[in-house]
Amino acid sequence: SKWVSFGGSYPGALSAWLKLKYPASIAGAVSSSGPYFADYNFEQYAEVVGTALNNPAIGGSPECFSAVEEAVSALHELVVGTQPRGIDPAIPTALRPCNTSGIGASDLDLATFEAWIFDGFQGTVQYNNEVPAIANVKVLCEAMTNKSIAATPLDRLSNVQKNIYFTDCQPSSFEDENVVPLTNVTFDGYGCDMQCSSGRQWIWQSCNEFGYFQTTTSTSGNPFAAFKANAIYPAGLAICKSVFGLDVPPATNETNTFYGARQLLAGNVTIVNGGMDPWHSLSIVDAADPFYESCVSPNGEHVSPGCSFCRKQQVLPSSHVITIPTTAHCGDMYSPNRFASPPFCPGPSCHDDPPSVVEAHGNISADVAFYIGSRIGQWKPDGSPLPMAEKGTMKRDLSS
Repeated sequence: SKWVSFGGSYPGALSAWLKLKYPASIAGAVSSSGPYFADYNFEQYAEVVGTALNNPAIGGSPECFSAVEEAVSALHELVVGTQPRGIDPAIPTALRPCNTSGIGASDLDLATFEAWIFDGFQGTVQYNNEVPAIANVKVLCEAMTNKSIAATPLDRLSNVQKNIYFTDCQPSSFEDENVVPLTNVTFDGYGCDMQCSSGRQWIWQSCNEFGYFQTTTSTSGNPFAAFKANAIYPAGLAICKSVFGLDVPPATNETNTFYGARQLLAGNVTIVNGGMDPWHSLSIVDAADPFYESCVSPNGEHVSPGCSFCRKQQVLPSSHVITIPTTAHCGDMYSPNRFASPPFCPGPSCHDDPPSVVEAHGNISADVAFYIGSRIGQWKPDGSPLPMAEKGTMKRDLSS
């Protein structure tokens, strides 16, 4: 029997890397939302969040982006304007530090405060329209731009924290929010299912191999740019050192050399991404995508592709890149019209599959049928890939 591997998110990259490292073992691979480029300073994440908040196609708007940016900037000024930080009575209640004595003197505590506020927006964008009964980008942006809720963007941000993210205050202890949970080595026990703790394992991988640490220091299309404390040291190495005793950044160059980063020299791989998924900025995408070949150095410098640090994107002719413009993380992996029925309906995420998702599902299905109906690997005797004309024709692009 012929086998095709499937995976989404990090397992999406693993699915493609399985075909790369063991090409004769499977006939093909489908890789959804896989982050192929190991990037220590993942500034692009906040940039895609900004893109989503600015995108009318999913309920965002320039007014929403500006409201978030203005609110974040105003909050930053109030927080750092007192000693201890965060005790200004002008800070709306839901945006105040949970510690009534203010934010600790360490910049790690300030970074934790900033990251916690950013976190809610991250979840909304990454899983936009994929979680039942939870606000999506449309609901979030309506709340951030509706002046009948509150007169200022800062007060509307406080309303969002309280009524959308259900937080009455903002945690600000680096030790309590990062170190304590990640040093918990207690086994959850069998049968914990989706409640199993996996944060420690994921951060261990991130600290050693991949990075992926999400900062808010980018000045390009990032409405959270005022949150400068949430930089690469507190978001990355400080956690790695405090939790695991690691004194050096993750070996991202070695990881990218071992797997090839965006040079995926594996045949018969379908690479699928959502254009509004923050993780697609580290993936293999269409050349027209704004984050095509996007690389950020540890110090936050955007690096042009073509050097050893940032390799140009390359895929074999038998592989297929699909970018779905308005979907989020792993949006193609749900069954057709899954979001048009309970538990998503009624609710803000209730919707029929847009034409771009329908077309993507058709292309993925055609790819899989092609993979299992053809010779494993699709190589000529000399090791070169067979031209597409010798394999049969297939539509290879998305028009919507």
